[in-house]
Amino acid sequence: MNCTQMTRETRSMMCVMNELETNTEYVVRLAAKNVVGYSEFTVREVSTEDAPETKEKQKDLPGSIVDWIIGVIIALAALIVLIVAIAIHRRRRARSQEMTSDQEVHESNN
Repeated sequence: MNCTQMTRETRSMMCVMNELETNTEYVVRLAAKNVVGYSEFTVREVSTEDAPETKEKQKDLPGSIVDWIIGVIIALAALIVLIVAIAIHRRRRARSQEMTSDQEVHESNN
């Protein structure tokens, strides 16, 4: 359980209990401690509510993250292929232009 002080004026506290089961009743006993000692326990019965959409979202989260990572990897791979294809095309074009100018120079010398 994690408790934090909310405001100094009212000296109120908020406690968060994690990993509770849905649709379950709990009996919560809480006592305060200060320099004098412990207070009397406060006892409350509380129940959690059903939240199926929250659980479904939590279940879907890891899969959606994996899908996102796979999508990014595929996009980056496609980008790399495109860059390599452009570089190869430019080299071939430059070589073709060099060969054409070499032929023109050779023909003009003859």
